[in-house]
Amino acid sequence: MLHWMKKAAQMFAPDDNPILSKQLELFLEQISEAVDVVDSDGRIIWVNAAFEALYGWKKENLLGSELPIIPSNCRKELDSLHKLVQEGQRIIGYQTSREHLDGTLIPIELTVFPLIDRAGTICGRVAISKKVTEQKRSYHEVSPLDPLTQLLNRMEFMKVAQKVLDNGKGIKQKLGVAILNLDRFTLINHTFGQAVGDQLLKEVGGRLKKMSGAEMVLARAGGDEFILLFKNITTHDNLVKSIQNIHAGLQKPFGNFQNGTIAITASMGVSVYPRDGRNLDLLIQKAYIALHASKKAGKNTFHFYTRKLGNVFCEHFLLGQDLRIGFESNELEVHYQPMAEMATGAVCGLEALVRWRHPQKGLIPPSKFIPIAEEIGIIDSIGLWILRRACLDIKQIQMRSKKGLKVAVNLSAIQFQNKNFPRQVQKILRDTNVDGRFLELEITESAVIKDAEHTIQILKELKAMGIQISIDDFGTGYSSLDYLKRFPLNNVKIDKSFIQRMDAEDVIIVTGIIKIAQHLQLRVIGEGVESLEHLEFLREHNCDLYQGYLLSKPLPFENICKLLEERSSLEHEINLEEWRSAE
Repeated sequence: MLHWMKKAAQMFAPDDNPILSKQLELFLEQISEAVDVVDSDGRIIWVNAAFEALYGWKKENLLGSELPIIPSNCRKELDSLHKLVQEGQRIIGYQTSREHLDGTLIPIELTVFPLIDRAGTICGRVAISKKVTEQKRSYHEVSPLDPLTQLLNRMEFMKVAQKVLDNGKGIKQKLGVAILNLDRFTLINHTFGQAVGDQLLKEVGGRLKKMSGAEMVLARAGGDEFILLFKNITTHDNLVKSIQNIHAGLQKPFGNFQNGTIAITASMGVSVYPRDGRNLDLLIQKAYIALHASKKAGKNTFHFYTRKLGNVFCEHFLLGQDLRIGFESNELEVHYQPMAEMATGAVCGLEALVRWRHPQKGLIPPSKFIPIAEEIGIIDSIGLWILRRACLDIKQIQMRSKKGLKVAVNLSAIQFQNKNFPRQVQKILRDTNVDGRFLELEITESAVIKDAEHTIQILKELKAMGIQISIDDFGTGYSSLDYLKRFPLNNVKIDKSFIQRMDAEDVIIVTGIIKIAQHLQLRVIGEGVESLEHLEFLREHNCDLYQGYLLSKPLPFENICKLLEERSSLEHEINLEEWRSAE
């Protein structure tokens, strides 16, 4: 049944609206277990009759609202599960509790699938909840342990931690609450399989248990997260030392795997009682805010909660809310920066760069809002919108400039991981009547390094449409020369940081990249050219193309059209100043 459930969630999901197809409704209604379907914002789209019977709620009172069946102590657990589903994973047979309309807790086994539309985008989730048998119910109610790691489960941790807090009221005690999250654990599951992932979680749990003493309470919070309570803290420095020891203790690779050892890192967030709060829920909430800061800082580190972090997180959250609304309200716009041939100065293409014109904050750069779009699950939609907008615009630009210019569009790593992406691109090219040879897609090193075979297959499908492929920001990531040779690429873009610094090491790196790329018959594009010195250096070393503020800053559609109409070509020595003054 689970196999067909997954197929249904893919076959019958909607294209552009949150209303389920009749086929999917009929299919789900036949399932004897309770089924709920929610959209990417967590709003209920549909429930079946078995859901109404199990939880006591009527469908008409649920549609458009959030699930009312989640106990308060399971909300963080729910967020973790849904994060995994948003990344494309399935949750099968997860034991937890849900709440009946009358307040009764119901122990259930939960299975969750991503809801995927016909474009291949995750647009929500389908959950099946099954009331556990009496035998399983007895275990669920009695056992305080997580069945995989044999550590305390989250529910038991909440009980123990609350008791510690209650016993300490009225005396001057300090406590620490830490959330520990394994970095890039999803990649391990995808690479080695869930069985290896489960074994690694056991190993991590075992190592954490060895490092914990009588003054620490340890539990598995769910998924790849663990939660720790540090009791009887004497000084802040002692707590920092304990956190450092745990963090360092996970650095050593884990053995006993078929393929050898696995190295993994962890990010942690810590809050302190009573400084950061006097109730457990608030302390956990603030530990999660600190964890978020650790993730944003590049992972493999830890942060303590501060008021400043709380304010930043609040602003970050509100910006995410604004972004959802702003995207739907057409606040995003695409600007274009020209690229020119080094030999002649002729403009040969444009790079499409998204901007967000926030009604209160003004123009917001992509570096600030694209990571948020990835976090809240709308990067696929934004990416496809940019691609469609760029294709529509390049048709107009070509007609107005009377030049066969191409347009380059940046892809996020998340878009590139979508196996349906080539079909989505093909549809946009067909809808906009754009020839694939006028489109260039820019991918980062981090996007292609994860799965070489998947990368090669996707690139081949895109190249078959005549699309050119560029590696963007080359030199800043893994910089594997092997994939320059293996992957079907056309261009290499040298990151602007190397060009703008131009110290001795940067010169060696840039000249080396140019020589290797051209030996492999790849064209080289220099980014961030802001001075004649940058330009002359790249020209002397036979760089093929360049872009940067020396040529033009990114411009809105109408401005770039006027610029191209007035300057059909460039000659470096003659027209460069005229071009710049025309902006």
